[in-house]
Amino acid sequence: MKTKKILMAALLMAVTQILFAANNQTTTVNFTAPEKFKDFQSRENKSAKDQERLMQQMRKLINQSAKKILAKDLQLTLTVKDVDMAGRLVYPGGSIDLRTNIVNNDTRAIRVIRDIDRELLDFDYQLTNTQGDVIKQGHKVLSTRNIKSSTNSRLKYQNSNFGYIMLEFDRWLKKL
Repeated sequence: MKTKKILMAALLMAVTQILFAANNQTTTVNFTAPEKFKDFQSRENKSAKDQERLMQQMRKLINQSAKKILAKDLQLTLTVKDVDMAGRLVYPGGSIDLRTNIVNNDTRAIRVIRDIDRELLDFDYQLTNTQGDVIKQGHKVLSTRNIKSSTNSRLKYQNSNFGYIMLEFDRWLKKL
């Protein structure tokens, strides 16, 4: 009997936390036709599972940024239209650097990033308050070049596929 009460209390606490987290969400991120994005893959095959993993990672990063930067009473809705990730995928046996003929000897594709590469995030946004009034809305294209020069500030997102563009997103969000 005592165990049932403890389990019920734990279950009630878990449900309350889930409902609180759902109501406390700062952003909603939607993706329009991710299979048509310029470059939205982290592996050699452009699988739906890989794309879903990348979408979840981007949603999480955007939500974390918005929670830190936006006022608590604001809701941000993004509709991502295109993503171009930094660099290019080099397949096994492919040349990593054309000048030195260094070859990818790994069994998987790897992403090679050079100074001239860029990252791009194209999206529509809408910022609303708790009453649902639209404060700002529009279309934005964030792009960054010379990404290797921003490596020190990239440490914030070092374990992410979107490290460089998320820094640009943070700058944009602060100005919003």
